[in-house]
Amino acid sequence: MKSRANGTLGVKVALGFVVLLIIWGIELYDEYEALEALESIKRGEYTGPVNSACQQGESYDAELCLKQIQQDAIDDQTVVLIIAAFEIVAWFIVFLGLLEIIQKINRDQENER
Repeated sequence: MKSRANGTLGVKVALGFVVLLIIWGIELYDEYEALEALESIKRGEYTGPVNSACQQGESYDAELCLKQIQQDAIDDQTVVLIIAAFEIVAWFIVFLGLLEIIQKINRDQENER
């Protein structure tokens, strides 16, 4: 008789990889946005938050610009840490799923003896 656990065998692995694919998609999009920003800076067309924060009318506020750059770096690093935490959780879920599959295989081999 088939147990209930057999029907869900591999679900953790699949779930972990789905989470990883979503994370990798987000990272890919983030890298693409960074590339686009760099290319627009090279062309002199960048109008992002740092550029607009540096301009105060006709003048340039270096201190305000530096603060904005620092805050952007902090925000970016926070996102990187959150994504890394989700990746760790996803890989742990994959590990648990693989461990479950290995344990099932070992039980089945022992039952065959």
